[in-house]
Amino acid sequence: MQRQVLLIYLMCVLISGGEIWGQQRRTTINYDLKKKPPLEQELNISFSNMGIGSFKNEDDALFFSIPLTVNIENPSPFLAFNLKGDFQNYDTGRVSIFVRFARNSNSFGNFEEVRMYHHSEVNDSLFQSELMFINPQNKVFQFLIIFHPTLPGQPRVVASRLQFDLYSPGEAEPVNTASNPLKTRLLGTNPGCGCDVPAYVSRTAWGAPPGQNYNLNPNIQPSYSPVSHLVIHHSAGSNTSSNWSSTVSSIWNFHVNSNGWDDIGYNWLIDPNGMIYEGRGGGNNVVGAHFCGKNTGTMGICMLGTYENVAPTAPAMESLHRLLAWKLCDGNLDALDTASLANSGLILPVITGHKAGCSTLCPGDMIFQNLPVIKQNAVIAQTSCVTSVEEPSLFDKTINIYPNPSEGVFNLKWWQEENSKVEIRVLDGQGRNVLSQKALLFAGPQESTLDLNHLVPGIYWLQFITGNESKAQKIVLMR
Repeated sequence: MQRQVLLIYLMCVLISGGEIWGQQRRTTINYDLKKKPPLEQELNISFSNMGIGSFKNEDDALFFSIPLTVNIENPSPFLAFNLKGDFQNYDTGRVSIFVRFARNSNSFGNFEEVRMYHHSEVNDSLFQSELMFINPQNKVFQFLIIFHPTLPGQPRVVASRLQFDLYSPGEAEPVNTASNPLKTRLLGTNPGCGCDVPAYVSRTAWGAPPGQNYNLNPNIQPSYSPVSHLVIHHSAGSNTSSNWSSTVSSIWNFHVNSNGWDDIGYNWLIDPNGMIYEGRGGGNNVVGAHFCGKNTGTMGICMLGTYENVAPTAPAMESLHRLLAWKLCDGNLDALDTASLANSGLILPVITGHKAGCSTLCPGDMIFQNLPVIKQNAVIAQTSCVTSVEEPSLFDKTINIYPNPSEGVFNLKWWQEENSKVEIRVLDGQGRNVLSQKALLFAGPQESTLDLNHLVPGIYWLQFITGNESKAQKIVLMR
């Protein structure tokens, strides 16, 4: 009789969802804690119509759930899992939540602590977990809530509801090569930029649902804003995946169905193999959801994986540099500059990390502490893609400039075909002449040194003028 009552109760409190599109499936489980819920074990727990909490503030209180069934048929290639919790007086130091998974209720292993989602702002009423990736053969899970002791005068923490979201991306073919779209296929790109959008996996290729086609669905109206800041993130999930396209699809489900956003929050995503994925739909300069409510004027790039103690792979970093280089060129931005972020009151580096403007560990110390090198490499990549499309030299011999980038002093070498007057100019990003040197040179090999230590770091143009001919080459000054 007691087992029948428990089953009836579970039918009331646990609600499962169904198919989203194609073979992709999602289910949600709501666990109501406001009435004495089904449990396997408890210690020092107080039950009320407000929820559960501790009745002994000086000791830990534990609520250990019954096994819950994953109601998804043949999930693949993995299960994406996250949970939300409704609380009163929530604080990260006062509550811990753990989960464990198993193929059946007799094979449970150890509990794993559930971490707060790095895009969430801590408040006293909501817990949103990170996205977790689970073996698809797991059919059951349990959760454990621990209420830690409170200090005198602190209000009691009460949990009223947990919602679990489980999602199967489906057996999409892994993407091993990116499509190579022309930059004109990405709406709103700057035709005057010499850097193309790097090859990327389109939304269709990674499995975005048909209803998310911004060009065909009149009900989706994205916002646009000129980009002033490039914000780097990490997904804080696993650094390995059997199918990174499915991982991107799982992040879409997390952002749309769990968080209630219009679309995936990031503009771009990069996997450890260096593959770039198109994120939020709508084209270039579309406003995403990745920077704690300060998204206008930003482009969000998510490095798939966790990089607090592990460095990103070389292919991923190379793709990051190329993507940054394109957007620096497209937006006429200076990688080494700082600027005001629209409507936020913040003055941030043009290339920055998530935690520079929000309370989070994202994008992890191994990326955040490496931002100066990332900026330098982005500038080098930008210089390479811009100079590669310049007009052929009007000089008979190449003008060598080294080192470039430089911390202040540039060495110049070239061949002078005949006796001639030569003017060397240095122009800033707005085309203003900041330095000029003139000399009468005899035919033959030439060497010169250019000292720019008095100029601020940035991108400049070195212009050579002789007779009716001229040539400009980009140089990068950095400290």
